[in-house]
Amino acid sequence: MLTLTQVWGALLIFVVCPLLGALPLTRFVLPPTGGAQPMQERDRAIGIPTVFEAGGTFAGVLAIILEAAKGIGTVLLARYYFPADASWEVVALIALLMGRYWAAKSVGTTSILWGSTIHSPVAAGLTLLISFLGFTIFREKQQGRLLVLVLFPVITALSQQNGMQILLTACLCGLMGWIYQKVPEDLELPSASTRLESRRLFGFFRSDRALFSLDQALSRDTVGSKAATLAQLTAWDYPVPKGYVLPAGDDPAMLLEITRPSGKSPVIVRASAIGDNPLLASAAGQYSAVLDVTSQEALLVAINQVFQSYNRGSAIQYRRDRALPENRLAVIVQQQIQGLCSGVACSRDPFTCQGDAVIIEALLGPAQQVTSGTSNPDRYRVLVQENDLPDQLNSPDSWQLPEALTFAVEGTGDTPKRLLEEVAFLARHVERRYRGVPQVMEWSFDGDRLWLLQSRPLIPPSPDRPSEMPALPGSSTSLTYEKSQRLIGMPISPGQTDGKVIVPDEHSASSAISSNTILVVPHLKAHEVPALAQLQGLIIETGGQLSNGAIAAREYGLPVVLLMPNERPLLQSGQSIRLDGTQGLIELPPRDQ
Repeated sequence: MLTLTQVWGALLIFVVCPLLGALPLTRFVLPPTGGAQPMQERDRAIGIPTVFEAGGTFAGVLAIILEAAKGIGTVLLARYYFPADASWEVVALIALLMGRYWAAKSVGTTSILWGSTIHSPVAAGLTLLISFLGFTIFREKQQGRLLVLVLFPVITALSQQNGMQILLTACLCGLMGWIYQKVPEDLELPSASTRLESRRLFGFFRSDRALFSLDQALSRDTVGSKAATLAQLTAWDYPVPKGYVLPAGDDPAMLLEITRPSGKSPVIVRASAIGDNPLLASAAGQYSAVLDVTSQEALLVAINQVFQSYNRGSAIQYRRDRALPENRLAVIVQQQIQGLCSGVACSRDPFTCQGDAVIIEALLGPAQQVTSGTSNPDRYRVLVQENDLPDQLNSPDSWQLPEALTFAVEGTGDTPKRLLEEVAFLARHVERRYRGVPQVMEWSFDGDRLWLLQSRPLIPPSPDRPSEMPALPGSSTSLTYEKSQRLIGMPISPGQTDGKVIVPDEHSASSAISSNTILVVPHLKAHEVPALAQLQGLIIETGGQLSNGAIAAREYGLPVVLLMPNERPLLQSGQSIRLDGTQGLIELPPRDQ
């Protein structure tokens, strides 16, 4: 039998608690902080994350306090009028929940969470602990939320003997589950531009699947060798740009929210093939990479483009040729470095994998100018002795070149000598970290800091091509360079061969490309190398020894020579020549033959 005081208490619970749930306290937080932007009337529910994003940390913390006060005040109101019957506390929370739903079309998770904690600290604490452990392991949003809603009434039943309280707790969780199915979750992030700290904080609770960061240890079986290598380099304190990895088949929604690329902070999207073997096949340039991504829409397009590149014909052919398994692809999204000077460094000679010289190719601007082969980079040799490296490689900043240490630098160009010395020291340092395995390293300097963009093992050139060649057609078997016209270029990929020249813009149907063709192209595209491997050789007009195309050509044993553009007119379709990719020589038959 209820007393008159309890009747008034019940009336207050059924009137005040729904009104309290409907009260938009979080909306009131924004104007005084100066961080609010006008909200559309249809955005009636302003969640805690939205306040953090729009108003900053102070407004967000204040919003949490106000929402928590709703739940705590509701429970204390019921406890004041019904101190001996905790069931009324659950009734008050249900009333608060329904008021929130009717007025704002949301759950009010923060209020219910804090109210439940005051109502039953043991049950709420155990529920949150078990659910957090499960969510941390599986990172499944829907299952994690369901686990909370099931565990709370179960643990309440185990800790309480009041059947009505257990039933009401089950009703509270059931209503929350029903509302979750009808409206967006309270932890939904806003659509406006956001602060990175808040996105990281709330993004954890929104993940449908695991989103990997390069700041954590990664397995090549899960994310591929490239991503795993970047994570390892990061763990070794090398200057690797921040980034995330999206495994194949995962929802990119959280990645889109976390990165939020813009014109001031673009990102680069690259591939990391699972099942690759970087010691035997570099896959250099075989998959798409998208630069200068400045919007979420462009990022989604770039992610799809990179995923799709795994199934393009040249990539499939490359995997077959290099005996790689068919698997899947992960996508790496990283901060894009705005490089003032960038390039590629090889810790040893790319032809022999030996020597004391670090080979560096560099240009002003981003590293893609060098890796793509579309430009002629400046080329340098920096002599680094083994005793120049520190004994303790794992000491902080041991990869940075000591002030007193200098190296001999060969070559001329726009790259500062000291920067070349720093790049060479870093390349040899990474090599030592990988137990002496020579490395090919992409780097960039932004005017303030040297960045390590990527590193892969240096693969020796394929020995498949024969080193002895028959005489050119129409010449004697003793044909030598002295008896013929020579064009001197740069060796790009070693090997010696002979064949007929085909210049694509000159050849006709009568001079179709065949197996004895030496093709002349503007530059060497890495993803085209698998299709060009049937040729005898290639002559290019731009590029360097460390471009992706050059690396792929050496894996295939395809002789390649870089010829200066002004000498290209000396070559004509149908002409028989001898190509020496080891020395960078092109031999034409004597003019009188």
